[in-house]
Amino acid sequence: CGEVLRRVPLFAGLSPTALESIIDALKVMNFPAGTVIIQQGDLGDAFFFIYEGEAVASRVTPENPEPSQFLHQAGDYFGELALLRNEPRAASVTSTTDVKLFMMDSATFKRLMGPAEGFLQQQVARYS
Repeated sequence: CGEVLRRVPLFAGLSPTALESIIDALKVMNFPAGTVIIQQGDLGDAFFFIYEGEAVASRVTPENPEPSQFLHQAGDYFGELALLRNEPRAASVTSTTDVKLFMMDSATFKRLMGPAEGFLQQQVARYS
């Protein structure tokens, strides 16, 4: 797990001690293909990192009722927008294959991801 996380830009700048704290806080979750993992508009209570598999984020807006989609693969993460902005989920994420995720609850995210918050804020543009 640690070797995989070290190759992810989000975690690259963290100290070994900080990375170990994050690894200890992650919970493993498995979802079969076709499972809605998070739903647009719901309260954001967790951050997810894809360890294996793929999922697609879909967002519908009043201006664009046709869903815009974004593919997440192993090494990608989602759920951070709701936690960073303290807003409802901006998109739904559905597994397109069987997926193995690492999940971190919002309290742990805020406590441990402080050093990476700047990076996360910069990456928000990837959803545009």
